[in-house]
Amino acid sequence: MLESVFCVKLTRTSVQTSGLEHSKPHMITQDLPGSIDWVRAPTRGLDGLTPINQGFQVIRYAGTNLSAVTVVDKSETGTGDAVYYSFSLFSLPEDFRQRLVSNTVKWFLRNGVSYVLGEIIHSPQNSVRFLYSSQEAEYGFATGLLTGSMLYSLCSSEQQQSFADNVNSLEITERLVCISGDLGTNYLAKTYNDSGMLPIIIHQDQNKPQSYSLVDKARNLTWIVEPDSCLNHTFLIQAFSDANSAQTCLLATGFFQGWDWAAGICLSRIISGNLRDYCSTYYIFTWQDVNGDLIPQVEFPQEISVLAVG
Repeated sequence: MLESVFCVKLTRTSVQTSGLEHSKPHMITQDLPGSIDWVRAPTRGLDGLTPINQGFQVIRYAGTNLSAVTVVDKSETGTGDAVYYSFSLFSLPEDFRQRLVSNTVKWFLRNGVSYVLGEIIHSPQNSVRFLYSSQEAEYGFATGLLTGSMLYSLCSSEQQQSFADNVNSLEITERLVCISGDLGTNYLAKTYNDSGMLPIIIHQDQNKPQSYSLVDKARNLTWIVEPDSCLNHTFLIQAFSDANSAQTCLLATGFFQGWDWAAGICLSRIISGNLRDYCSTYYIFTWQDVNGDLIPQVEFPQEISVLAVG
């Protein structure tokens, strides 16, 4: 009897259960109810499986801790994605079966923050371009450089690095591009924003320079950002593809005089250690400087929180 494959091992045989239950929120479980009863009893005993290696459980058999749907996430492994169903799909009601399969396909085709960040971390040498803020920027240079260099430190191989004022877009030929800095300090961030190519478009209020509108045109949503001195800040992390160059990009940017370095801390300390939880295309975060030390805290106190996801 085969007792294990690369992501699961057999721990029980002939499991008796009424159906499935969510184990955790995940793209694969989106819009599915928390529990699903069998519409047709399994014709043979179900294998009771436990994730191993880099597999993790997203759906379990009802009333057990045994895995029914096990996932391996490429962003974490640097190798490949896998989804393992340990039951017959025909045991599920048709609408739930179709939703589960549709979600799984969408997950395989995802191009969100965690996927792109995982690609950047695991890419071979010189296949990623890090584009930092312009050296001429009065406020944003240091924090844009800090944000990008935090990510660079996670890379498994040496990659290309440039300042925005030392390279033009035609010289950027790498498949992956990591852009750090705000629209005023990184020309490529501004170019993509002005072209409407970003999932979230940033508009600055000309009559109120410290007020920004963050617009998701696809979902007809808008958030107004008005930084409050040094107490409250907003930063944005988004992944997108450039249809003209076939490049995939990750943009980390903030608002209000270079406080975007909170994005670097969030990416390097929070998202990189929990890649499976950040599959969406963009995340808008807020940083509330609770203790007033001007340093984003990710443990105690926890000062960074999610404002919006899309």
